[in-house]
Amino acid sequence: MANPARTRGSVIAPAVSGTVTPLIPDLQGGIPVARKTVLVSDMSGAEIAEGKGATVRITFQDARKGVRELDVTDAEAEKLGGRQVARRGRRPKSAQ
Repeated sequence: MANPARTRGSVIAPAVSGTVTPLIPDLQGGIPVARKTVLVSDMSGAEIAEGKGATVRITFQDARKGVRELDVTDAEAEKLGGRQVARRGRRPKSAQ
């Protein structure tokens, strides 16, 4: 049986109310605000500058464990070491 407090989608309305009101107010006509996404290292907690940093992908041999990804700074990625893997795909014409 479906929960009567839930409506279609992810908007939650009170069970006693007959109308559905959005949880986030409509910003049309409101004051425009800027949004900035700040990327933080999962290892040290340091802020990663825009255009810098790396994503470390950990794939387990046991597929049931899934995949983990870490956002790290350039310096942290270099410290981890590992082997360098060749890029995939065709070489660009200018490099041939």
